[in-house]
Amino acid sequence: MKICNERPYSTGNHEILSESRRRNGVAGAIPRLFGVDEMDGLEGEEIGEDEIMEDGQMEIETESPIFGPFLPNSYIRKHHHPRTGLPDFILPLDGTGSDDIAPLSPVDRPCTPISGQQPSLDPWSPYLSLADFLFASRMIKTCASDNDIDFILKNLNNGTFCKQGSSKISFQNAAQLRKVTDQAVKLYPAFKEISINVDYVDAEGQKSEESYLMWVKDGMAMTRELVKEPGLVNKWIWYAEKQSMVIDGHNQGEFITHPMSGRDAWDAEGQLDPGTEQVQFPYMVYSDKSNAARFSNVAIWPLCIRPANLPADITNQNSSFAGNNCIALFPKIEPPDGDKNNPNWPRFARLIFHKALDAVLTPFKEASKDGEAIIGADGIKRILVIRFPIIQADLEEQQVSIYSWMATPADSHRYLYALTRGNNASFPSPRCYVANANQSDLLSPCMLRTQEESKQFFAKAYEYHQLGLPGESEKLLQQKGLYPIANAWWLVSRSDVHHALSFDVLHTIWLGIWGKHLWPLIIDSLSPPQQRELLQSILGAPSFTGMLRIQSAIKTEFSDGKHFFSLLQQILPYIHRFFTPRQYPILRLIRLLLEIALHAQFRMQFLSRIAQGERLVREFGIVLKEIEEQKFFPGKSFSFPKMHQLSHLFVDILRKGTADYLGTITGENFHQGLILAYHASNKKDSLRQIARQEDRSLLCSRIQWQINMSMGINDDDMRYDGENGEESLGEFEATARSSTTTGNHSISVNEELEEDSEEQLADDVAINNQGISLQDAWGRRKMKGRRAQQKNDAHLVQLQYAFAEVILVGIQQRAYGITSLQIQKDRGFYPEALGLEVFINFHNKLITAVDRIYASMHLGAERQPDLPILESLPIYPYTRFDYQYTSRDTYLPLKSSLRATPSFHRRSRFDTAFVNTPEGIRPARLHLIFETFRHGLVWQMALVTYFTRYQSSSMDKAIGMHRYQEQKDGEIIMLASLERSCYMAPSPGHPSHFYLNDAVAGDVDLFLRVGDIPFD
Repeated sequence: MKICNERPYSTGNHEILSESRRRNGVAGAIPRLFGVDEMDGLEGEEIGEDEIMEDGQMEIETESPIFGPFLPNSYIRKHHHPRTGLPDFILPLDGTGSDDIAPLSPVDRPCTPISGQQPSLDPWSPYLSLADFLFASRMIKTCASDNDIDFILKNLNNGTFCKQGSSKISFQNAAQLRKVTDQAVKLYPAFKEISINVDYVDAEGQKSEESYLMWVKDGMAMTRELVKEPGLVNKWIWYAEKQSMVIDGHNQGEFITHPMSGRDAWDAEGQLDPGTEQVQFPYMVYSDKSNAARFSNVAIWPLCIRPANLPADITNQNSSFAGNNCIALFPKIEPPDGDKNNPNWPRFARLIFHKALDAVLTPFKEASKDGEAIIGADGIKRILVIRFPIIQADLEEQQVSIYSWMATPADSHRYLYALTRGNNASFPSPRCYVANANQSDLLSPCMLRTQEESKQFFAKAYEYHQLGLPGESEKLLQQKGLYPIANAWWLVSRSDVHHALSFDVLHTIWLGIWGKHLWPLIIDSLSPPQQRELLQSILGAPSFTGMLRIQSAIKTEFSDGKHFFSLLQQILPYIHRFFTPRQYPILRLIRLLLEIALHAQFRMQFLSRIAQGERLVREFGIVLKEIEEQKFFPGKSFSFPKMHQLSHLFVDILRKGTADYLGTITGENFHQGLILAYHASNKKDSLRQIARQEDRSLLCSRIQWQINMSMGINDDDMRYDGENGEESLGEFEATARSSTTTGNHSISVNEELEEDSEEQLADDVAINNQGISLQDAWGRRKMKGRRAQQKNDAHLVQLQYAFAEVILVGIQQRAYGITSLQIQKDRGFYPEALGLEVFINFHNKLITAVDRIYASMHLGAERQPDLPILESLPIYPYTRFDYQYTSRDTYLPLKSSLRATPSFHRRSRFDTAFVNTPEGIRPARLHLIFETFRHGLVWQMALVTYFTRYQSSSMDKAIGMHRYQEQKDGEIIMLASLERSCYMAPSPGHPSHFYLNDAVAGDVDLFLRVGDIPFD
């Protein structure tokens, strides 16, 4: 097996950093993953013996021409399909190897940029300046009216907003801005209006020709532009690959991240002509219809595509260059006035829709069959073979198609465009032949539909129809759950519409199984007092970074998917008390659905995680069957299409990539821009104006891309790949401006405290930036809250921390004059919270903790004389602790914050976190974050109360959460021992009881860490 180095890791999905091995403690250890037996149940998956060794791990060679007889201790391997002839690439994760000898992968070869724009032009061309572009881009993307633009420009130029003549914006009026923009739009693929004409027969039998207007772009022209873009040269994933990871010598096995690492791409690679320049170019397709406004009947129906061989942070951006872009705006298909009950209407509607779809797919026809030769920006000629492996749509939209060659009975509006026959069909699924009555059976396998098979059934039924045997034709189609329609997707080669339809977490789990079915059943089973009690528990829940607070759990008519998912994450610790032991299967069903939803959130889907997800679906099916048999919800049938969709979830991930590529969330968010454009239109010619707005917005995105490339802005600098709603990098950058950050943790000022003057804050910043000893600074405050009078005193010395891992980035804005004895006397620090039991013996505990740690340290410095135990220590308090940790999901560094403050957004916020202790990881609550000074060192400490775990009860196991009791005695710990935040949900009726909620905020890292804690 050939092996070489790769520089950099060119898939662009993850830059796996050496921080993944930063900690070796219990919480920091990387969990052992599952073995080969856990791959059982993966539908249609066959893994050859050459791929699997003992414990289900991919074969790992121990010799490399780059690294000699031994591979790095930690690395990622990318194995390419044999057709490509490419060697394996090794990405070391622990600094092993040399960049000087690492050969470049095919996507990283030096190249001469090929661009439609001359290098001599400024990147913001055709705008005269960067200021002109920024102003135009803002006006365009916010759909500002001409009147608003004229108002702003007039007041910029006449001296009202700024000194006359000082404005850098050259535009005089909106017309000038529009003219420059629209001239530039013509240089790129733009929307064109086309007419769809269809012969129509009305209810009276009168024939006429009906015309519908739609707007469409040339998809292949967009493809050529993308491939010729120099900024994307190192972003493309041109070849299917299998990825595996080794950490500290332990083989973690193969993992899926993007579509090109899935089994479908691997199979498609093998179908390309060997020894040729052919490469697959996969597109993801999204289509859904939405109302232009709530309670409006004005529909906007876009079809969007985005490349599946680019990193998610590029391709999943809406209306952005190389991201998710609209290439068609379908016409509103509705019957003529007075003809709604026309039996010919279903045939006509399908014909209109699929003639429109033909117009979208026709440019891809030849390229999907034999490919199209294109010389890319890297100067390499490739034959691009277009594929459509992923179609993202709600289940109803998945059944959208198509035109009929025979009249069909009138359908409900829901299945007006159905490929299959809908909920009442014998085989309603568009993906497989599951029987209608068996859709809640998640344990039995079912045969998948194929496009070739559907073509054959269609051809046979058409033959019967032509022979004058309509009854036989209809019988055949009914047996297969099909309409007598031809699918326009048959126009393109190397794609199968049944296989391309993909699992959608948003509509299937969040809004479907949970939001539409399970939650209404559960809430209806509660009495009104129980509902009110439940709502109060949810409203009073503690805060957590990234958690969406639920304002209404009872009335959810207008709730979106995120609302329902957040409800699913938070509900179990509060609702369990309303269920008897006999009803525990209902709690277990909720927990299993929650775990399935969280497993779908993983960004690195190891085969073992996929196998675990499959087992969860099977267990969910078993519990669901028990609930049906026990008739917990009389009259409720769980045999509906979205329930059956669960059986396809993890197979889709295995074959097509992670759920962030498969679902509709990106596409659903795309509608916001279209709706904004509609409201800015004249409401009469809205489609044309929406299309024009999309062209203008995409132009701005192209120019912004060029500006970023010219300024050397890496895509990592333009985003924060925070996980599960963690705080954005922007907050950390703003916090860090007052000093230089070099460690993994930091302490920060409370943003809400604003009593001190700007002069006081300037002094504080100066003290920190100069590295002034806090001992001296505290002394000059006289321990009574006075400002330092001699901040420039030459006697100030460089500060030395006991642990360099934590650094100071901000100054608390009040209460400087606090000592340990004063806190012990007052039994508290904050005026709002004094007399607390947790602060008893605070001073004595602090002295004991610092002296014990100091005695165990070997700093190599001269030991400072001990202070008397009764000597009061200065306390320098903080309200926020910023920290960095390594994700158990992606092994990437993430950032978040912990707070200890009585007032944060009008709520007290004393967060809970995992603490590394000699006995292992323990949850604890932060009561005070502070610095103190002793033995010549600054000590960064926290006062906490630990939680002690109860023995698990049957109810605890049903909801899948560990129950704890909070201790009353406070303990002093080093901030460096904090691992990351956790969430302790109070148990109603038991003030000192809490549940460790591992699902809050959809935080999969927290979910994985808590998964290491076994139930008794």
